[in-house]
Amino acid sequence: MVFKMKIIAAMKVTDHDSDLVKTVKTAIHTNILERYNSPEIENVLFLAMALDPRFKSLPHLDTVKRESVYTALQTRTLDVAKV
Repeated sequence: MVFKMKIIAAMKVTDHDSDLVKTVKTAIHTNILERYNSPEIENVLFLAMALDPRFKSLPHLDTVKRESVYTALQTRTLDVAKV
């Protein structure tokens, strides 16, 4: 998700972009938004980020969403431990 946000920010069309660059940026931006717009996919990516030492503090999420991700991770961990 961090990379998604960085890609979306980098793909903003500017006045200095040529027509080709504008077309490519728009295509990439649209593709990223279409691929990662599902809440299910987003939740899986958030869980993966919470497990990654580089992003585990989830600094880009608001407090409510961050706590939701940690709670979901704890629940899944406990479910696996029961098996």
